[in-house]
Order: sequence, then structure tokens, then C-alpha cells
Amino acid sequence: MTHDTESRMRITDTGGKTASHLLLRVCAASIPTVAVLIGLYVFSNGWLTIAIYYTAVPVYIIATRQVKVFTHLTRGVNARLILLAASIFALSGPAAYLALPLAARSDTSLIDFLNAIGLGEWRYLVLAVIFCTVNPVLEETFWRGTFRTDPDKLSWTDFAFAAFHIPVVLKVATLPLAIVCLAVLVLAGRFLRYLTHKTQGLATPYLVHLTADISITVSIWYLANP
Repeated sequence: MTHDTESRMRITDTGGKTASHLLLRVCAASIPTVAVLIGLYVFSNGWLTIAIYYTAVPVYIIATRQVKVFTHLTRGVNARLILLAASIFALSGPAAYLALPLAARSDTSLIDFLNAIGLGEWRYLVLAVIFCTVNPVLEETFWRGTFRTDPDKLSWTDFAFAAFHIPVVLKVATLPLAIVCLAVLVLAGRFLRYLTHKTQGLATPYLVHLTADISITVSIWYLANP
């Protein structure tokens, strides 16, 4: 078996079928949601949320002996797909900029929320650097690299990927916008899995994800600092 064939199998393998393995995968997929609930809803601390998420995910990857998934970040560069997909994902920031004022909660504001969880003012700039540097790396290696679900249809991992964002959205927006965000993120997760399968690597979905994160981060800054 050639190295390229082995690599393709690692990218497209649907994973083990045993109950214990499935349970482990479900628990792992719950890490981000647990981090958000503990960090934001129990302690109202954005830094704690990030610390839990960004620590637990690498621990899971190391514990399950999938460290080699990080090497996939250098594979599968497809310039055409990157340009096309990134141009679409870059619209996530402007979309948030336009939608949030229309569907904001009446009992709080974005700036109040950021201040309440310790991410207001200059701290947000620190967060932005950390978020745009670490987040797309961890999320692509985790969600698209370690789970390797069927690329030809929607997966439960797409819903798990989308779901953990919703408690964050509900802190500043109404339920209708949160539902729209859930649907968009499910499709985004599905599409990023498609890119992973199409390119047999994580480089393309990583760069597309990075574009979205930068776009959203900039938009939130302008929303919080009109």
C-alpha cells in the first residue's frame, strides 16, 4: 500500500463502529459545548472558556494517538477552491455585522457582554490574535481531521460543530438569529468536510476557516466599538 493511499484512507475513514468508540467520539465532540457552558454560563469568564477548549482538544488528540493529523494542515492546497470558498466564508463577518443589530437582545449589548466575560477593550485585541492563530488550527484538526465521517452526507459532527456556537450567540442575540446561525454553521461544517475529502488534506479547509474567523473577529470589533 502506497503512502498516498494510506493518507487518503486516514482522511476518509469513517472511524470505528464499536459502542465504546462511538461514546468516546460523542464525549469528545461535547468538549466545546461543555467549555462554553462552564466558562460563560457558570463562571462568566471568556478566558476560562478558551482555556478549557484549547486545552481539552489537544489532550484528546494526543490521548487518542492522532497527533499526525496536524501534518494534514500542510496537505491538500487547492488555490481555486481556496479562493472560491474563502470569498464566500469572508461574508460571515459582514453578515454578522448586519444581522446582530437587528436581532440583538434588548436586555444586554455586545460591549456589555464582552466586558462581563473579561474580553472588553484591549483584551479583545489579545483574544483576536489568539483566536485567529489557534482556533482554525484546532477546529480543523479536531472536527474535520479526527472524526473523519462520511463525506457524502450530513453527519452528526456537523451538528455538534454548529451546536456549541449557539450558547455564545444566545448571550447577545435572540433565538431566531441563533436558529439561523445553527443552520448556517451546520452547512459550513458539511462544506468544510467536503473540502477535506476533495483535497485529501486540511490546508484548504484551514485557510477557508481562517478567513471566516478573521472576518467575524473584525466585525465584532466594529460592532462593539461603533
